[in-house]
Formats: sequence, C-alpha cells, structure tokens
Amino acid sequence: MPSDLASTVRRKATAGFRANGLTGQLGLVTEEGGIMQALEVKMVVDGTGAEPIGDQAVVINDGRIAGILPRKELHRTYPGIDVMDCTDSWMLPGFIDLHVHLRNPHEDDVSRLDQFRHRVSAPQSLAVLYGVRAAQRCLAAGFTTVRNMGGVEFAALDHAFEVGILPGPRVLTSGMILKTGGHTDKALPSTLPRHGTWSAWRTSDGVEEIRKHVRDLVRRGASFIKMEASGGLYQSDVPGHSAKELQSGIDEAHELGVHVAVHAHSRTSILTAVHAGADTIEHGTFMDDVCIDAMVQHGTAFVPTMSIMYDSITRSADWGCTAQARENERRLLEVRMEAVRKAHDAGILIGLGSDSAGWLGRHGANATEFMLMVEAGLSPIESIAAGTGIASSILGLDDSIGTVAVGRQADFVTTTINPLVDVSLLADPSNIETVWKDGRLLLDRRKDRKSSRLCWDL
Repeated sequence: MPSDLASTVRRKATAGFRANGLTGQLGLVTEEGGIMQALEVKMVVDGTGAEPIGDQAVVINDGRIAGILPRKELHRTYPGIDVMDCTDSWMLPGFIDLHVHLRNPHEDDVSRLDQFRHRVSAPQSLAVLYGVRAAQRCLAAGFTTVRNMGGVEFAALDHAFEVGILPGPRVLTSGMILKTGGHTDKALPSTLPRHGTWSAWRTSDGVEEIRKHVRDLVRRGASFIKMEASGGLYQSDVPGHSAKELQSGIDEAHELGVHVAVHAHSRTSILTAVHAGADTIEHGTFMDDVCIDAMVQHGTAFVPTMSIMYDSITRSADWGCTAQARENERRLLEVRMEAVRKAHDAGILIGLGSDSAGWLGRHGANATEFMLMVEAGLSPIESIAAGTGIASSILGLDDSIGTVAVGRQADFVTTTINPLVDVSLLADPSNIETVWKDGRLLLDRRKDRKSSRLCWDL
C-alpha cells in the first residue's frame, strides 16, 4: 500500500462512513472522496493461469482494486475499513464472453418460428430492449464483459450500463461487414431490405465500399468490426469476402484503432483471414496444422464457440431433430474440439466465446464453454484464464480488466464452489454468489439462493 494512501486512510479511519448509492453498502471514505471497502475470501484465482492464493483480502477503492494482501494484515494496513465476509468463497475475475448475440428473445418468450420472425422483422428499438435483458442474464451468470456480434445499433447498451441508467455488463459492440450472398445475407429473406433500418444487415462489396463502410461503423460507435470469410457450419464452402476485400476492411479498422473478428469455418477461409490480418478467428471448425502454423506466425487468436453446438446436441431432440442430425453435430463438435487441442498445444491464444443467441445457446449458460474447453484439453485453470485474463488480452484491455490485480477494474465474481475440481459448476448461475463490476456489487445471491437480484437504485 503506498504510504500516502495509507496515511490518508488512517487519518480518515474514524471520520465516518457514507452510503454507496449503488449498493447500499458502507465504505471508508478516503481524502479523495472515494469509498474504500474490502472482501475477505477463501481463495483468489487471478485469471493469469497462476495457481490460486488462499486467505486473501481484496481492497476496492474508486472502482479499482487498490490492494491484495493476506487477510491477517487487512485491518492493520487499513484500520476501520468496511469488510464483506466471503471467507467461504472463491474469487475469480469477472468473466468475459467474446462472442454473443444479444438481439433475440429468449426461448421462453416465443416459439422457434417466432424467433425467426423477430430476427427479420423486429424494429430496432424492440431488439435493443431484448438485448438489455440478454446482457443482464449474462451478467447474472458472472459475465461482466461481453463482445456483442449484433450490429452497431447496440452501441447505446454499453453507454447505458456504464453511466448507470441500467445494470449490465461492459458491452463491446460490433460493426458488421457482410458480403452480398454471403453467410448472413443468404440466411435472410431476399426481399428484406439490406440498407434500411437495420445496419446489421447492410451488405458491402469491393475494396473501396468496404473501407467506407468500416469508417461509417466506427463513426457510429462500433467497438470492433466483424467480417465473414466463409459460410456457416453446414455451408462452410460458401465463400466470404475475397482476400483483397478482407484485407481492406481489416487494414481500415486497424488504422482506426479497432480490432477485427472474422467468422471462418473452412480451411481456406481461415488461412485467408489470417493472412489478411484478422485479430481473431471465430469458430474455426476445419482448422488444420497449416492454419495453426499461420496463426502462430501472425499472432492470431482463436475463439472456438463450442457452447452453441453443445446446446444443439443436448436439446435439439425437443425441437424434432433426428438422432442422425444430432450425431452429425456431435461429430462436428469433436472436429472443432480437435482444433482447440491443436491450437492449445501450439500456444495460440484461445478466448472464451459461447455464441449464445437466446434461443440457441441460452444467455446465462455462457459458462458452459469453460467445461467444453476442459474437455478439449485445457486444464480448469487454463479454461478460466481463457474467459478472463486471456480474453482481456485478446481485446487489448488487459491493463484494465480480466485479472484480479492491483490497479485493475474491480470486476470479479465470488462462488462457494471449487471451480478447479469441477469447472462445469460455473455454468449454473445459482453457483455464482456475487457479481461485481467497477467496484459495484451488481448481484448478490448470498441471502436467497433462488433469486437473481440485481442490486440497483433507479
């Protein structure tokens, strides 16, 4: 603890407390006017892949982690500080999901047919409101940051959550660059306007048109750009943008200071995207050794998104899918898991992405990806790093989020389960005891395990 801060705390130790309007808790007031408080925890998993450390106290001041020290030293170093007793709990960094789709109703809202109708016909305002609830379900599952693949219309979500209009995670919103006749375009009715209300459906082709489109999306608030180099899982041979088109979009985005995620399933599309400078390969189903060598050479990260496939395998019988269709999906999941194994062995950065979309890949079940990463060859602590410290590094935000470290934003979760014994337990939101973002307690299940109460004063 810096000596000047320590002296400030000691001078103010008996000066009184004031309430934090966002959590209703009391905290020690520093000379700078911030509220200082601490959590005492059983174990800390810091998100770097390092072994957990026991019997720690984590001090929060002004939304950041101000100190991490042994519990026995807390009150001597910070006399009078307000403490939350989580001594039966593990602390982990707030989880990060690098691939979500927030715009859809949840499966318990409407039928699967109405899900599709919503996708193609819902007004922007309604879709964004569904996005609020989807984001809050991610938050209630411990995800304090999500990268939304839903179009620049959702840029307002992050602002609303950040300034406190509503409780929610940090949301990085994509600008979508689609090819005429490409993956997403082919999935939409041909009569649906591509340049109307929804910019997420706008197509652009050719080097100059794509460059201008990237500029427009960043101007409108896109945190990053998403492009498509291939068709979907079952149409992976459908070509995406050409190498020159991908290169133009990626170069323009990088010049504007934003990263680019590229949807790619086929071997050819992965190689094209990597050589064009993609920051992340999304899905990467048919990745081979040549692709992996290229990714190592270029420093490309991998977001494998296995949860959505797992969800389809485990629940699609209820939708009328045949046993053969489920077996085909299972085999494709094993192909993708093999890509994860090889990428992990090669030292490629692998980040957690669930591809949760509401009706397929349920919001709130995002942490299923931790379990699937372990099944693909990562250790439990490596899988946690993939959804915390490594994910933040992929985003270029590792100096502020993703790890429990002094100076980082106070984004973390507590849980009474041991995630290193059975990481799959993190997929059950009821096992997430508290969720903190920017030093604010946003969800607390300590008193009533059956509820997911957002702690917020409107």
